[in-house]
Amino acid sequence: MKKVFGLFFLLSACAGGFSGSGGSGLPGSVGGEGLPQGVEVAAATGSDGVLGSQSSSSDIATKFVRDHALDFDGETETIHEILIERPKLGPSQAFGKASIRKIPTSKTLQMVAVQDLEVSAIQALNQEVWVRAIGCGNFPDAEIEPLIPPEDQSKPWAQDKLLWLVLNLPRSDKPGIVECQSPSYRDFPVSTESKVDLTALAGEPQDLFFFVRVSSADWSKGGELALDAAKPLSDEQWLELSKKLKLRIVRLLPHGNTIRIHPIPAYHLSPN
Repeated sequence: MKKVFGLFFLLSACAGGFSGSGGSGLPGSVGGEGLPQGVEVAAATGSDGVLGSQSSSSDIATKFVRDHALDFDGETETIHEILIERPKLGPSQAFGKASIRKIPTSKTLQMVAVQDLEVSAIQALNQEVWVRAIGCGNFPDAEIEPLIPPEDQSKPWAQDKLLWLVLNLPRSDKPGIVECQSPSYRDFPVSTESKVDLTALAGEPQDLFFFVRVSSADWSKGGELALDAAKPLSDEQWLELSKKLKLRIVRLLPHGNTIRIHPIPAYHLSPN
């Protein structure tokens, strides 16, 4: 039976939501304008670039929050968006090596108590961390489109099928209209140099993955460490992990395809 999956991977435990980008809002190959050749920008956040501002729905927030990012080897600065599609590295290899990048604290949050930030930093230094890759299932656009209800079809976020899917997965405070397919997770150690090797992570084209940072404090409620093979995750474990800030959301493409960017840049802040 399909398990309900929380929209934890786009909603922050701190401010929970999205910040749209100033991207073109149109699909197609782009070069120049700071983007490398052979990269596509998916539709669409609307002309003003603020996701949700054109919406009458109060369920869609206008900020996306993360404190760390997952950067894949070989990426450029223009491919650090939170939501992307990446081709498999080879016919039998989905991912390669990556690194964890600390995102600087936003100036808008400098009023946060310095003492709290110092405590968080000390706690982070005293515990080992892993990258948890959570597989949601296989979701090509052709299978997402029939799921979009008529009232959503004209909305800006529904023009991007993958974005609509991620927005409409259930979360801890709101049921969704989509379910993940046999969700599972696998953990990968982070080195002292903030490097992580994801070459053992299996995946096929159109598989959707969410990446978060976990520590031993997460084992009891979020699922025990899974280093050697993927493990299924229960609904309760989904909801526990929904409190985590997200490193990256990736849908795989066939080997040799073009990277597609779904422009939702992170709103930078430290966890509170």
